[in-house]
Amino acid sequence: MMTTDDVFSKLNKDVLINIISELDLQDWGRLACVSKIFCSALHDFCYKIICTQTNPDLVSDLLRDPISSSPPSGWAAIFITELSCELGNELLNDQFDRNCLYITSWPSCVHIGGMHYYLLFRGIFINFKESMIWRALNNGDGNEYKVNLKCGFCSCKHTWDLYSSSCFKHFYLLNDDGDSVDRAFVCENGHVFGAWTMFDPEIPIYGGI
Repeated sequence: MMTTDDVFSKLNKDVLINIISELDLQDWGRLACVSKIFCSALHDFCYKIICTQTNPDLVSDLLRDPISSSPPSGWAAIFITELSCELGNELLNDQFDRNCLYITSWPSCVHIGGMHYYLLFRGIFINFKESMIWRALNNGDGNEYKVNLKCGFCSCKHTWDLYSSSCFKHFYLLNDDGDSVDRAFVCENGHVFGAWTMFDPEIPIYGGI
């Protein structure tokens, strides 16, 4: 019995790319689940092209040789639109102002749950393991700020808390109990993901302290 992969393996790679190029970007994730052949084409070729076209500054900063090299965990991990280094660096505490963080335009994605609004964002550090942020997170035994939270964009099984480590400024939106409602984590490949929680959509976000 012929499998889905058997069928698509007979297609020329250029034909596969033409098929993929006719689809909307939001359909790429579904397509990757259809066949390993499509998944491989997306990760090895299509994501590279889109990332290079939509985020040339990020690709230039992230890779010394974009033609022959690839980012940690592949191109799909940095497939992010509307990225900004200026926005990312605004999150960093002053002692880390020489580090470079690209994040999505705020807010990247809004989810409503009950009385809460969750404003999600993601991003990536440039040369993360050479940065002051990495050294600060791994000062001593490196476990003080490490959490058992997997990265959503690569295979890393642990991440570090960017707020409790004071690498990120706190933008306080307080609930009735006075709890901080900003969260952000980074994996060893430099992938960042986090959220601000708004308890009232009319409440503005106050400046970092």
